[in-house]
Amino acid sequence: MNNKRFSAGDYTSRTCYTDKDEIGTLGKTFNAMADAIVHTQQTRRNFFSNISHELKTPLSCIKATTEALIDGIAVNDQERTHYLERILAETDRMSRLVHDIMDIEQLESGRMCIKQERFDIAALLLHQADTIEMLLKKKNLSLLLRIQTDKRYVLGDADRFAQVLDNLLSNAIRYAPSGSHIGLLLTEENKWLQVSISDQGEGIASEDLPLIWERFYRVDKSRDRSLGGSGLGLSISLGLMEAMGGTITVESEKGKGTMFKIRIPWQI
Repeated sequence: MNNKRFSAGDYTSRTCYTDKDEIGTLGKTFNAMADAIVHTQQTRRNFFSNISHELKTPLSCIKATTEALIDGIAVNDQERTHYLERILAETDRMSRLVHDIMDIEQLESGRMCIKQERFDIAALLLHQADTIEMLLKKKNLSLLLRIQTDKRYVLGDADRFAQVLDNLLSNAIRYAPSGSHIGLLLTEENKWLQVSISDQGEGIASEDLPLIWERFYRVDKSRDRSLGGSGLGLSISLGLMEAMGGTITVESEKGKGTMFKIRIPWQI
C-alpha cells in the first residue's frame, strides 16, 4: 500500500501483504477500511447525482411552462388554469423530494425525533383507509381491510407510522391494476402486531427484491418518473420502522403481486 497516496485521499491503494500473522491481519483491516471508504464515497456521489437528476426534470418543466405563459400561449382562462396546475404539480413534486431528503438526512445522522408513545394501531389503519378512499376510486380499486386481533396498542410514533403506511399504500395503489383490490390486514404473532399491505400488481422480480430499499432505486426503469414517488419512500420507511423498534419486509413474485409486512411490538 502506498501510504502517501492513501493519506492524501487516494483510497484505491491496497496492500498485498495479507498473511495470517499480525501484520497480515492489519493489512486485511486496512484493505477492508479502504473498501468501505470507497463504497461510502461512491454512495454519496450517486446520491447527489440522483438528487440533481430528480430536480432537473420538474425545474425544466416549470421553466418551460412559465416561459410559455409569458409568451401568451394560453388563449383563455381555462388554458391558463391548465398550465398553472401543471406548474403547481411540479412544485409539489419538488417539495415532496426535499422533505424526503430531509428525512433521509435526519435518519442517517440520528437527529430525527421519534416519539415513543402508546397509540391505537387499529384506529390508525381505519383512518388511513378513509384517507386513501378518493385515490382508490380514481383507479377503480377496492380496499379489503381486516383486523384479526383484539390487541390494538403499540409503542411508537403514530405520525411516522402513518407516514410508513402512506408510502406503502401509495405504492400499492400506483402498481395495482384497475378493478383489483388492495389488502390491509392487522394480525398478531407472539408479542408482535403485524400490518400487511398487499396488491395484485405485476410483482417484483427476485433479483430486484434486495435492492428496493436503496435510495432512488426503481424496479421499472421505463416508468415515467412523474408517475412515481421520489424513490426514497421505501428507504425512509425502513429507517423509520427500525427507529421505532420494528421491522419491515417484502414478499413478491413476478406476476403475482407484492406484500409488505410491518411488525412492531404490541403494548398492553
